[in-house]
Amino acid sequence: VTGIFVEQIMGASDSDGDHLLKAREQELAAQVRELRDWFAQGDDDGDGCLSYEEFEHLLEDEKVQLFFLRMGLDTHEAIALFHAVDADDSDTIDIDEFLFGVMRVRSGLKAMDMLSLMFDIQRMGAAIEDMREVQRTSSVALVTAQSF
Repeated sequence: VTGIFVEQIMGASDSDGDHLLKAREQELAAQVRELRDWFAQGDDDGDGCLSYEEFEHLLEDEKVQLFFLRMGLDTHEAIALFHAVDADDSDTIDIDEFLFGVMRVRSGLKAMDMLSLMFDIQRMGAAIEDMREVQRTSSVALVTAQSF
């Protein structure tokens, strides 16, 4: 009898877990759709990217502000998120950068700190690569000048 009772409870628990997982997946999918819609709404020039100005304008929408607040980000932190995901410092982000950044910070500000650090490291890597290219170009120019 105890075995049957435990088996029924475990079965109910597995079923509850499946329902919770499905509900969580549906919530995440709805959030992604909402973010895609906002992105498209904010993309005033239709180039597939949000400029900093377009993003600021998008943040004027109270629904967008509430979404970020539910994630624990106020408007200033949302702007910091924009800069964090703008890895190439172009003052524009595409939908993938936007979704990646927003989804990364959903778990709290510690995730935001990690995201910011990750993009800082990417920027430093790009800057180092730029410096290497300048060094290579300078070296070639110096060798060429010395050969004359």
